[in-house]
Amino acid sequence: MLPARRRRCAARPDRRRSAGHLSPETVPNGGTYHGREGYLEWVSAWLEAWESFSIELLEIEALDDRWVVSTVHQSAIGKGSGVPVELDSYFLAEIVDGTIQRIELYLDRAEALAAPARSSGP
Repeated sequence: MLPARRRRCAARPDRRRSAGHLSPETVPNGGTYHGREGYLEWVSAWLEAWESFSIELLEIEALDDRWVVSTVHQSAIGKGSGVPVELDSYFLAEIVDGTIQRIELYLDRAEALAAPARSSGP
């Protein structure tokens, strides 16, 4: 396990900066979007639902030399509804040649940890 790091992002995290760590062929969240621009669309679509949003990195765990799970805590207030939302979620990333090839979001840690075994990737 990699050491835990805590980092809180602003209401609108720097999406372009994070996209720089992605492979041009990245497939975020199961294939609906593709590449760096697809990642930016995916994140933008998520953020559109919120009046305010923050994300805190709680832990990064290397599963092996290819797969990493990041545990985050998300806090948000619904746009229009004003409903506050607090949740932990898990980003599973596949690292190939030093860049993120695939990234998927899970609400259940056990599912995120089991996903690499179900992967049909090379």
